[in-house]
Amino acid sequence: MDKIELIKHQNKSLLIVEFLSIYTCLEDKIKKIFQNKVDNLETKDVFRLYFLYGAMACKFKFDFKDDKLKADSIKYDEKEKFHQLNMNQIVKIDDANKIISDFNFDIESVQQKLVHYSFHYCCLRFISMRNKLAHELYNVSFGEGKDVIELLSDANIESNNFSTSDGVEKKQLDNNSKAIYSNIIYMLKVIDKLNKIK
Repeated sequence: MDKIELIKHQNKSLLIVEFLSIYTCLEDKIKKIFQNKVDNLETKDVFRLYFLYGAMACKFKFDFKDDKLKADSIKYDEKEKFHQLNMNQIVKIDDANKIISDFNFDIESVQQKLVHYSFHYCCLRFISMRNKLAHELYNVSFGEGKDVIELLSDANIESNNFSTSDGVEKKQLDNNSKAIYSNIIYMLKVIDKLNKIK
């Protein structure tokens, strides 16, 4: 491995760790906001949540001895905060039903003045990138609009920084590293908006 390839590999490694760290903070923040807002939902939305939650939580087992399919029982808890829902489930539920008003905001494009990306659109791209990084690390490739909100230009990468970006040699980023860097910038923008929620 030559020196430039080594630098690109180090950049990518640093960006992956930073992405996953920021993603975890974002996921925790989304779950906390969701759980705090559950008590204030309309009755019809709470019923819908219980229905969805019950369907997701229900687990089936095959009893080979009796040739039966058995479902685990799920106990109703009126104080349920839906702790078991992950970020993907929360974002998809809210995107379909718009039950948490705090998630109804847009992020302005870094590169295009009149373009905005919804909270849900951004989060679904972060989730897709996180899943690819978790399962396809060596052969990963990211698509703009599918895994990447907006691939930032070299100039925008150079001018947008975050806490550990000083350790990244920005002139030696491959396309995947640029995609990760771009999503980190947008994740920080989403977190900044969520931090302003009371």
